[in-house]
Amino acid sequence: MINDYETFEIEVGAKTPDGYPIRVKSPDGDARGLLRIGADDFALGEALAAIERRDVDAEYLVQLGDYLFAELLNDASLLERYRTSLGTVRGQGKGLRVRLSFDDPGLAAYPWEFLHDPEEDGFLAIAAQTALVRYVPMRGPVRPLAMSLPLRVLVAIAAPSDLDALDVRRERRLIEDALAEQQAQRNIQLLVVERATTAKINDAMKTFRPHVFHFIGHGVYADEQVYLALEDDEGTARLISEREFSEIFASVNETRLAVLNACQSANTSSTVPLVGLAPKLLQRQLSAVVAMQQPFTDQAALVFSRSFYRSLALGAPVDGAVSVARGDIYTELGSDQIDWAIPVLFLRAQDGRLFRVEENRVQATQSLEIPPPPEPQSIPPQRGFVGREEIVARCEASLAEFGSVAITGMTGIGKSAVGAHLAQRYTDRYKIFWHPCAAGEGIEMIFWKLAAFMAWHGNAGLWTTLQSALLTGSPPPPSNLLADYVIQNLQYQEYLLCLDDYHHLEASGHADPALSQFIARLRPLVFDGKLSIIVVSDQIPTFHTVTAPVILTGLAETECLALLEANGLRVEAGIASQLIAHTEGNPQLLLLAAQVVQRSPNPQRVLARLGTAPSILDYIVRELDNQLSQDEREKMRGAAILLDQAGTRWVIEAITQSTDSLPALLQLTNRHLLETLEGKFEWEYHQHRVLQTIYYYGLLAPPQRREMHLRAAAYYRLDEVDDYKAALHFFNAGDHLRAAQILTGDIWSIINLGYREPAIVLLDGLAAQNLPSPQWERVRIAQGKINSYLRRTDVAQRAFAEALSSLEGMIDLAEAAELVGYACWGMADLLQYDAPQEALGWVERGLARQAESSASILHADLLVKLGTVYSALGNFSDALEAIERGLALLGNRHHLLRVGAYENRGVCYYQLGDLSAAVASWQQGIQTGRRLRNLVREPSLRLNLAVAYMTLGEWPQASESYAEAAELSRQWGNLNIQTLVHLNSGILYTKQGQQALAESHLTSALELARQHGLDEWEGHALFSLADLRLRQQRLDEAGALLAAAEGLIADSQHDYQKPELLRLQALTSLAAGDLAQARSQAEESIAAAQTFGMEMDTGVGQRVLGQVLAAGGQMADAVAAFQKSLELLKGKDAYALACTQMELAQTLESVIASGEAKILDTIPDPQSYAADLSSQASAMFERLQIVH
Repeated sequence: MINDYETFEIEVGAKTPDGYPIRVKSPDGDARGLLRIGADDFALGEALAAIERRDVDAEYLVQLGDYLFAELLNDASLLERYRTSLGTVRGQGKGLRVRLSFDDPGLAAYPWEFLHDPEEDGFLAIAAQTALVRYVPMRGPVRPLAMSLPLRVLVAIAAPSDLDALDVRRERRLIEDALAEQQAQRNIQLLVVERATTAKINDAMKTFRPHVFHFIGHGVYADEQVYLALEDDEGTARLISEREFSEIFASVNETRLAVLNACQSANTSSTVPLVGLAPKLLQRQLSAVVAMQQPFTDQAALVFSRSFYRSLALGAPVDGAVSVARGDIYTELGSDQIDWAIPVLFLRAQDGRLFRVEENRVQATQSLEIPPPPEPQSIPPQRGFVGREEIVARCEASLAEFGSVAITGMTGIGKSAVGAHLAQRYTDRYKIFWHPCAAGEGIEMIFWKLAAFMAWHGNAGLWTTLQSALLTGSPPPPSNLLADYVIQNLQYQEYLLCLDDYHHLEASGHADPALSQFIARLRPLVFDGKLSIIVVSDQIPTFHTVTAPVILTGLAETECLALLEANGLRVEAGIASQLIAHTEGNPQLLLLAAQVVQRSPNPQRVLARLGTAPSILDYIVRELDNQLSQDEREKMRGAAILLDQAGTRWVIEAITQSTDSLPALLQLTNRHLLETLEGKFEWEYHQHRVLQTIYYYGLLAPPQRREMHLRAAAYYRLDEVDDYKAALHFFNAGDHLRAAQILTGDIWSIINLGYREPAIVLLDGLAAQNLPSPQWERVRIAQGKINSYLRRTDVAQRAFAEALSSLEGMIDLAEAAELVGYACWGMADLLQYDAPQEALGWVERGLARQAESSASILHADLLVKLGTVYSALGNFSDALEAIERGLALLGNRHHLLRVGAYENRGVCYYQLGDLSAAVASWQQGIQTGRRLRNLVREPSLRLNLAVAYMTLGEWPQASESYAEAAELSRQWGNLNIQTLVHLNSGILYTKQGQQALAESHLTSALELARQHGLDEWEGHALFSLADLRLRQQRLDEAGALLAAAEGLIADSQHDYQKPELLRLQALTSLAAGDLAQARSQAEESIAAAQTFGMEMDTGVGQRVLGQVLAAGGQMADAVAAFQKSLELLKGKDAYALACTQMELAQTLESVIASGEAKILDTIPDPQSYAADLSSQASAMFERLQIVH
């Protein structure tokens, strides 16, 4: 497929007495001619009618195409330009984009897609060398959207009940079948909205943020415009006008293409230009629209979607993608069919390239090799499931109506079986996330499993980030950020989340705010129908559903008999009745008891003892154990050692010191004594809890347990490497030292595998008296790290402080300096924003213990942390020096620390006025993050770039970077970056004079900052709103906003904000006529900016001082202040520089007009100088589209 095209443009103007003027712009030069056919051409009218009836054949279509071609290029000069251009691009290995535009809507209505070149004997729309598009010129540049795969496609299907029937299931199946291959390759992410209403589409647009919008439904052409038929809440038609439909795309920057598979939706008006639906959508900032001018056949729709979206996902230009799709329809359906010419491409972009697929975001050169995600957890097999039809029906109804159901009941009652059966009845297997919660695990394990699940379905962002952190030994993203990503990306995929044994999660996480916050954020998705969830739990979960939980009781007698029959357990009817009575219909107990009876030489004795045994379960298990072979008995004890974990046959063999365990394991599985689960490498075996407790505590003596745990620990340490499991088994064996050594050796690797909560439990179970120094101090530091990561500040501080107190007496110990460094870094990290001065003391203490010659990661990390703390204090020069030293120590080592260092270094450069260096540093951060396959920081880096571009006056680049930051923050659900995007967009609109948009964005930023406790950004939002109020001359409101901001700065220690605060206060005082106060505040602003080395703020402060002095009649001093401002702002802030130029020009003109030009003796030609300044400022304002 050709990806590079030259343009052959054919513009057909409005009708003149001689015909329609044609202007050609081509690679071979320009030419002019006349089109003589008109909008009322009888022959073409007949042809259109025949096409609509499909009463045509291949020969007819060729003749029609030849006629159109001959009329369009009827002049020799036009045809020569075409032939020469085609030959030129062919020699260059390129294609020729034939771009048509018509001023007359009647001409535009003709089917120009049938243009046929008789010499080349090919239709231009499907020929390999040409692409045919309808061009709609619009104001404003169209830039390709930088994006990473998958390409997000939103399909809306509307089938109103009061219009012609549309088979929704068939239409959905067609689009899903067409995109199945690309979805499997994770190139496309598909969201289908059935029964599409305006509300559903708007909601999906805002949350899914599609790159492509694809509509399937009815279109009606009447009264010179198109109406699309959506549905209302009752399922009947709601006709949507062109204008109303186009508003759907107004606020979604990512959507660049609309595909309209609706009858007549491609028709343009016969009398009024640019009122057809496709051009109307292009006016809403879309770059291209593909619309169907006739109804499509099912096969044509399948071929088109499959081919078109495949090409787009590969980065092809949209016109090339349409050409290939048309060609595939022509080839597969035959030359007698018209379907290949039905898609009409309307293009606003100059070159057809809508998306810039950034391969770096998927596969960066010299990047980390990220392992593929494991296949999703299989649903446990339910052999012999019987009965429960009424229960399953109730659960299914609850899922369908409310999106959730909780299934509870005693152990062994069959909750998991009902949940699994229900899930498979409710939806397709590939949409089911099944997770068996294990004792002790926390919410991070769910996040880790969901990351793998989403990656398997084409959304690899979170999986890649977690693997990057694992491979580089770095901390994972905070739990709240993981939750943000999961919540944002789960919705609209129609996934069914099944959390089995959920009580384990609540037991381990009852005090974990991350769990409760995640559940609270999950609930609205369920209520809104964006996600479904099944919770299986021994106890009623605190995950409240809108309906009461379904509590399982024992099976009815008929169901019990059916269960025994299905599992091949044949016992006499009388005995079966007694077993059912003794076990109260508990399926697990019944199956086990039936096996004991079936294998016993004296069933009546078993029944008698069942009636008198203190514990039926204990008796059944011991009887079963007696009936096992020696090999089977060993395997049951080995499986018990794994506790709530499943394990491969290899670990069971290691524990039991046996070989060839497969026959015994299969036999135990067939007898329901072990469960099988699909593991990472092979099938794993898990002992049911009703058996495990008795086997572990009742049938294994403590010395046996210790010895077997040691064997399991050795296996997980050396063979199937899993540090957490190795530490767990050492701990259970009583070898706390080796458990502690593993846990503290690489704590982040353990956390990155989702073992955060279990690791805390193990660490908290260690005691100082059982561990020598400095191992105990290592444990306390590890506890501090994890609790700091969880933002449990008080607990983390206590752990670090206790470790440091112990380490003070170990001055001569070589590793004490390293441990002091880690503890001090941890303290500084906790305090860097809330108490930066205190944090500075901690990081300096840590650095003091590091050898000058040290080049460790820790030493580099301490220096970068020093830079971060200096930045928080507003000392950007010292911050920059510290960060550069840290980067130098890192050398060529690949570490995520480098990404944060580049980001902070860029901030320092920016605050010091070196914008080019800031941009370069942030770009380095983006490139490094991609090489390390970790995009957590990229949203903030993109946002920083946008701010820098805005300052430099590169506002189109700024807008693009804001859009990219918004897209990435949406993917991650990053509210911090979303707040900043609103904030900075508001600032940009304020400068442009678009006050309504500025108000909207700044108000949103302030609300988000307050909702989420983002004090720093709340201060900036208050400043920016105050600036807007000043421009609106609403002085009282501006003063109140600045007073609120002043209080925030005092509380938060964000002193670097003082120059801006004082500057705006000076402008407020100036506007109120208090010149003395204004001058004092302006001078304070300059002094504060100079203290922090902030040249741009100093320059803007000098301009404000000049304004104050000029208002007071001190013109010479005012001119001097303005000139200082020019000197400081030159090459830094283009907008601020232009504002100073205009203020100085106006001041000079005022002085000259007053006849006091003698005070300008230092300026050779004040009048000319003023004119030059005014001209330069006006040119910049015009470039930035500002009304000054």
